[in-house]
Amino acid sequence: MGKAAAEVELLRLHRERGLPVRIARLAFVYGDGDPHLAESLAWARRWASHQRLHLVHHADVAQALDRILSAEESTGRSSTSPTTRR
Repeated sequence: MGKAAAEVELLRLHRERGLPVRIARLAFVYGDGDPHLAESLAWARRWASHQRLHLVHHADVAQALDRILSAEESTGRSSTSPTTRR
């Protein structure tokens, strides 16, 4: 089952059974000293100028997930991760 199908199924369970669901769609998450960041920038250099790589720092993800999980009104909704420039 892919991510999109899993979201559909989880939201169905929320509607039908009241399962508390929060879905976060994260961008490319990186952290301090992350070796994958340098690797991704190397292959992104070959992209066309209109292509973008959306990045979000792990500390920002942690803060966003904390807010999503603690907000009652977010149950049954999806959230896209914040993009930051560091």
